[in-house]
Amino acid sequence: MAISFNIEELDKVIGGKLEEGIITNCYGEAGSGKSNMAMQLCTNCIRNSKKVIYVDTENGFTPERFIQMHKKEDLNKVHIYKPKTFDEQLKTTQLVEKDTDENIGLVIVDSIVSLYRLILHDNIADANYKLTKQFYILSGLAESRKIPVFVTNQVYADFDTGDVELVGRDIPKYFSKTIIKLEKTGDNARCATLTKHRFMPEGKKVNFEIKEKGLFSAKKFGFF
Repeated sequence: MAISFNIEELDKVIGGKLEEGIITNCYGEAGSGKSNMAMQLCTNCIRNSKKVIYVDTENGFTPERFIQMHKKEDLNKVHIYKPKTFDEQLKTTQLVEKDTDENIGLVIVDSIVSLYRLILHDNIADANYKLTKQFYILSGLAESRKIPVFVTNQVYADFDTGDVELVGRDIPKYFSKTIIKLEKTGDNARCATLTKHRFMPEGKKVNFEIKEKGLFSAKKFGFF
């Protein structure tokens, strides 16, 4: 089943659709459009007559935004989990793994690292173990059920280099087979850069816009 980003140029950059059987990771600073991208994939999956599991750790999913982008009647096709701690998030991931609904077409975790950051300074080893375990479960779920898993990831500035790094560093980089970086370039304008892919050229950039009805190509900027 092809799930589109609703951005023709971005679909082309990643090989035509959100890839099944793997984790796709979308990262960027606050306000870069990660939750809007997750919501767009959610509504597009439902348009393909499938259901979505949506793990919402930041209260980024709102019925109001869903209804702007899609019809209210389909809200019941989203299985929403709202863990409040990182331990709850791990238990939620284990519940998702056991979900027997054969009509699930997409799993979303937005964000996979926000609650992780809250415990990171208490016990780094334990936090990394629990994050690794969640990625391992999600990766296995994607592969076994032949569906895409989409996670959003936060960033931080590396103290030594000043470069923007994914929170969790090597853990999300290892388990995520496709990685997309988002940047805010204007009030409603955003830029997506493909930074990792198994068979498509990396480094391609796509400009798009966030509007009331969802995400749309910014064709006046082109695709390069």
